Amino acid sequence: MIRCLLCNREPMRASADIADTFFRRLTGLLGKTHLPPDYCLILTPCSGIHMFFMKMPLDIAYLDSEGRVLALEPGLAPWRVGKAPRGTRTVLEAPVGGVLTRLCPGDQISWH
Repeated sequence: MIRCLLCNREPMRASADIADTFFRRLTGLLGKTHLPPDYCLILTPCSGIHMFFMKMPLDIAYLDSEGRVLALEPGLAPWRVGKAPRGTRTVLEAPVGGVLTRLCPGDQISWH
């Protein structure tokens, strides 16, 4: 569990898990039906996502290799494919209306 998630060098009130292996990225949030509003999953490296077999919609943020927010996709529904922009290297997934609603394109995200 990542305890220090930063947006533009300011701490975010969020907890995060990192999916940085093939198996962790493959399973992601499959099977989850409820997540705390301050939770997000960091998928890296990752250039796009799909919502096949998901049980709930998610808010999505696409980041470039520098951790800059390229685009946001709020409320991506199950059985849909995300619209990742060119240059996506990391994807953040969070419950709808949760921690990612505070982000804007251009924000710089980092974690420790």
